[in-house]
Amino acid sequence: MKKIIKPLSLLLALLMLLCLPACSDPGTESGDGTGSGNDTTPVTEAETVSPFVTDLPDTDLGGEVITFLVQRDPCFVHFYDVNVTDYNDGVINQAVYDRNRTVESKLHITINDVDGGGDNSAPDKLRRSVTSGDGDYDAAWLKTHYFFATTLEGCNHNLGNVQNLDLNKLYWDQNAQDDYLMGGNLYGMLGDISTTATMFTHLFGINKIVANQHGIDLSDIYETVLNGDWTLDVFREYCAQCEWSDLNGDGKRDGLDMFAFGTSPSLIFGGFSASGEKWIIKDEDGNYMLSELTQRKTDVLQAIVDVCNDQNTTVAFWNIGSIPGVTDTYAYVYRAKFENNTIMFSDLDMGEVLDTRSTMKDDFGIVPLPKYDKTQDSYSVYAYQFFPLLSIPSSVSEDRRDMIGYALDVLASESYKTLTPAFYDIAMGGMVLRDPESVQILDIILRSRRYELLTIYQWAGDSFYNSLQTMLMSGKCTIANVYKKGERSLNKEIENVSKKAAALK
Repeated sequence: MKKIIKPLSLLLALLMLLCLPACSDPGTESGDGTGSGNDTTPVTEAETVSPFVTDLPDTDLGGEVITFLVQRDPCFVHFYDVNVTDYNDGVINQAVYDRNRTVESKLHITINDVDGGGDNSAPDKLRRSVTSGDGDYDAAWLKTHYFFATTLEGCNHNLGNVQNLDLNKLYWDQNAQDDYLMGGNLYGMLGDISTTATMFTHLFGINKIVANQHGIDLSDIYETVLNGDWTLDVFREYCAQCEWSDLNGDGKRDGLDMFAFGTSPSLIFGGFSASGEKWIIKDEDGNYMLSELTQRKTDVLQAIVDVCNDQNTTVAFWNIGSIPGVTDTYAYVYRAKFENNTIMFSDLDMGEVLDTRSTMKDDFGIVPLPKYDKTQDSYSVYAYQFFPLLSIPSSVSEDRRDMIGYALDVLASESYKTLTPAFYDIAMGGMVLRDPESVQILDIILRSRRYELLTIYQWAGDSFYNSLQTMLMSGKCTIANVYKKGERSLNKEIENVSKKAAALK
């Protein structure tokens, strides 16, 4: 029998959950398939107080203006959480507004943001500011690729040298700290201070209507996930219960029929990360290196290719052809079909979950992408590479840098108290998650997030990245050839990056 959480207990449980996107064990760097973040051991209230709240006292910073440079990007659909002026524009905006006014009042500062524009505009503004030493920006939010490029050019401070910025606090994402260390230094960070990485977290949606039509009880799937037994083989068993059905009666497989699974090419990365594997790892000195092509990696990729190209269960834009009346087949097969109850599982991210909840009248659940097999200790969840990282420009003077570190730490701590609860309020308040099990599932998904540097840093001009997607869509696992073709250029670029990283302060 499932435990029923009463209102007061629910509030306490929520407070316990708030930190969880940032508090999983850093796991391993070896790419051995162990993943992270599946421990559901209860934590007492006494144990949660210090790691989630700043130890810094309220200090008068004398009316300083803290200016953030923010890169505008079409992918930042949900990036509303740096600064807002309209309090009445949704729960997240209200939380950001309240957080900022609280911190401004505590520290006697003003929080300001500068729209840096999209594409190369914001990175170029950061570069010019650093070169001129004008100190226009105290912090920057740049999408991961641009953050990485500007960091190697010396545009960002090592956050480990910033006083008052306690990166061991759990309102900073500990997995991100582990994954983004570059030659032992950390130049960008994320955590409760922003919801964007959460919005780009990969998961599967489950259509309850379709599941029920095929005799599948969602609570059984949830129990499998919570027990740690949610694997690719189990997922395929469920898909086999909802094989292709000719809904329009034309006698042929097309995009208007019923399928078990709708997906996009990104599953070659999401599924790979779900297995606990990584393409870019670190050596004993903390330098990046390309991981070896093991038999396990090959087996994982073969399984993903097989799942995505299974004509009896899976619909994807590359294997379905044109659909009458549909202009965007790519989005249709894994979003619109999910909403019109013609697929059971859909490949989504958390931002799409919120969007889907606002347009879909029927209920649905969420689950993490499955482990490859039961040998994994825990789940490992992929984050799409479109979110930004927070950095402090190297043009900020040492005295001011420590003051900025102070302000950022207080902002992150206050975000844990206000912004993260606002997100959970959306998820738990009936907009998205409408059963108690799915709240536990959300917990597992968000605190199991890991970051694949291959997709984030666009190694070797994305050629290896693109080759993996092309391989998936071909229906044939030719990873040995893909790896051999890309290995030399990847290693050369990684070596160059390591040299540049070693030269940074």
